[in-house]
Amino acid sequence: MVKFFVKQFIYGRVYLWLKPKIYGLLFLLLAISSIFYLHNEYLRYLEINDDNYLIGISFVVKNILIICLAVGYLIFQYFLNKSNNKIEKLEREIIDNQNSVSSLDQFLEPEELNRE
Repeated sequence: MVKFFVKQFIYGRVYLWLKPKIYGLLFLLLAISSIFYLHNEYLRYLEINDDNYLIGISFVVKNILIICLAVGYLIFQYFLNKSNNKIEKLEREIIDNQNSVSSLDQFLEPEELNRE
């Protein structure tokens, strides 16, 4: 019974961690799978034509593309998290400023409030 609750807790935490990143990860997986598919099709083409001219370079290009996609995704996530932190900080500052301004009305006289 304890194992069940621990598993559910872990699955829930993983889901909460993945939820904001799911679209980026799906795009990354789709791009990597398309690279594998295209490379496989190229290898079949070479097999049909009995041509072994650029097999080594095709593997190098495939691996470089996968590494570039992974690094690009990590950089994108880094800047996205950085901007989200800035937005949250600015929202907190705006709320704090609004709260401090609205609390100053009690110190004004009624004539000063109706001056507008």
